[in-house]
Amino acid sequence: MNKQETFRPSILCAIIALVFTALLSGCGEPTIDGTSDESFKASIEVIGNGMTQEERKDFGTAYAVIAMKMTFEGKGVSEIRKSLHGKTAKEVFAMAEKIKADRSK
Repeated sequence: MNKQETFRPSILCAIIALVFTALLSGCGEPTIDGTSDESFKASIEVIGNGMTQEERKDFGTAYAVIAMKMTFEGKGVSEIRKSLHGKTAKEVFAMAEKIKADRSK
């Protein structure tokens, strides 16, 4: 067996592993797209579609907590949007909870 014959299977295995990883990463929770106002609103809607009415209300409250804190820090809408880019609903809830906890200290 020469080097080429042993090399090809390892390349094939690497390609299969990459494809499998890419497929699995696409199966996660939806995330916020903060690249533009339009994509931000659309991604928030997608996230909200997977929630109950109560969860959507709580999500809106969590967003408000984050937005108010950042506004008080002098941040604008685009900075708020960018800070949430790539975050899942769970991560937004966690950010809001941390802000609330820090406030109560």
